This record gives sequence, C-alpha cells and structure tokens, in this order.
Amino acid sequence: MNIKKDLGSVSVAREEGIMNREIKFRVYNLEEKCWDNPALLEVWDNSGVLKHLYDYKNKETVVQQFTGLKDKNGREIYEGDIINFKYLEVEHFEYVGKVIFMNGCFIVTNKTTNHPLWNLQIKEIVGNIHENPELLENK
Repeated sequence: MNIKKDLGSVSVAREEGIMNREIKFRVYNLEEKCWDNPALLEVWDNSGVLKHLYDYKNKETVVQQFTGLKDKNGREIYEGDIINFKYLEVEHFEYVGKVIFMNGCFIVTNKTTNHPLWNLQIKEIVGNIHENPELLENK
C-alpha cells in the first residue's frame, strides 16, 4: 500500500490486482473554515478493504472522497463540490447541484432531482458546500 499526502488531500493506491484505482480524500476544517492538511489513520482488513477512516488531528473536520471524475478543466470532483451539469439525454438546459455519496453511488442533488454522477455531462466545478453554499440557493 502506498500513501501519498499533500495539502488538502490524501490518496491511497493499493497493489495491482487488489484495487486498481486511487482513492483520494480531502479534509475541510469547520472551525477555521479552510482546507486542512489531512492527518488520517486508515484501518484496512486483509482483503484490502478500508474498514475505518479516522481523523485524529481535529475532530471538527469533514472528510470528502474523490469521485474518480474530473470537470472540463481537469479539476478533480469530490463530495461536497457544486457543479454545473447537463443530463446526457437533454442537451439544452444546464443545472447546478452538489455532489454527495448515497446508496453506494456518487450523485448530484439539488431541490428538484437526485441523479447518478456517472450519467451526467459535467461542465465544471463552480464551488463547494463549505465556501460557496449560496450557489445552491434557489437551485
């Protein structure tokens, strides 16, 4: 297992054959209202499954996972991001919603819909729920 940390995210890459994608997280400090350098403790079982993720540095934080997708500008999309998107079937309208993880799937939600993230044409990240909650008002 390789663990790579930088300001604002931590990623875990497992050996070939066990897991073939990078799992990344970012941490938002609710007290200081800023992105924090992760100080995480990961607990894995013998089959390579992440059992627990503890933030021992600061209890007033939110840990958000990378979705594996990027916006049109190449920015990584995480839980809590606010994005502009279109439905793949309907190209005429753009919507704004926040990314959440629900029922084993990353979805985009707003006041009118919940839609799987993988089934959308993602335009770009316009903010996040911590720094720009006003972007979701009346959407």
